[in-house]
Amino acid sequence: MNFTEFEPLAEALCRLAFRLIHVDEVCLYGRREGSDELVLACCEPSKRRDVVPATLPPEREAALAALTAHLGEIPLVVTPMTSPGTAENGHAGLLVIARGRGAFEKSEARLIEALVTLAALAIRNVELYEQSTRANRALAESNAFKDDLMAMFAHDFKGPLTVISGFAELMLETDNDEIRSGAETIMEQTRRLAKLARSEEHTSELQSHHD
Repeated sequence: MNFTEFEPLAEALCRLAFRLIHVDEVCLYGRREGSDELVLACCEPSKRRDVVPATLPPEREAALAALTAHLGEIPLVVTPMTSPGTAENGHAGLLVIARGRGAFEKSEARLIEALVTLAALAIRNVELYEQSTRANRALAESNAFKDDLMAMFAHDFKGPLTVISGFAELMLETDNDEIRSGAETIMEQTRRLAKLARSEEHTSELQSHHD
């Protein structure tokens, strides 16, 4: 349940099923982004991987037909693994268990059902971890863009602020009290903006060194 990637999880589930149930093959097929087919993620024993199809149709009956064409008429369990968020008519994957001798017993069928439930929960955990990772990456990229943008603004503010301050200083030399008062306000606000720009630029430099 602590796996964060699908392939290692699939391999662990296949090994577990193979050890618990006396069968010839245990395979797990999973969905892949951008593909409508189910892709073979693992097969136990691995040397039997070429015996089963590399991909399967998403519908259970169609998948069963494709497997039967490869494996022949042998006892076969093909169980969909559903998970929250899966499309209504689809599933997260298929657990395929094949055996060349005798039908499956009821106790084995119950064990397979338990394994499928465990697999579905584990796959959902992997999906949630991947979603969280993508969200964190997007947030980090957004923060980096914001920092770069603010640093650019802070740097570009320096030139205009210097010009405004220079004109305001000239206006302070007038004898007109109203103009002097306005110039003092301009000077005060430009100093405030310059201080903010320096602070933001310093923060961006520290963040850049930290990264």
